[in-house]
Amino acid sequence: DKRNHLIPVLDFLDTPFFVIVVMPAWGFDWNSPPCGNTKTRHEMAIKLTQCLEFFHEKGIAHGDIHPHNILLSHADRRDFAEQAPEKEFRIACEVEYAFIDLGSACMF
Repeated sequence: DKRNHLIPVLDFLDTPFFVIVVMPAWGFDWNSPPCGNTKTRHEMAIKLTQCLEFFHEKGIAHGDIHPHNILLSHADRRDFAEQAPEKEFRIACEVEYAFIDLGSACMF
């Protein structure tokens, strides 16, 4: 389902004491480049709302939504702090958003 914006799981590694979940290396700072313009913020709000709708249709409440439980990924992985002008990067790359940390989630 395209509305499922939960971070993708790439693999599971079984060890004698743990199961390690392998996920992409996405970032936390969704309030800085490339997310600065109004269009991008609108797209972010739509995608995250769609994900919540998807969760709720499945009877799942996330229970802990805040900025550090929302990740972003973009195709252009340059270090934005080293680049100029900042405005260029706010429009130039595709951004995907995902929720993480379902530790407080509950079924309803």
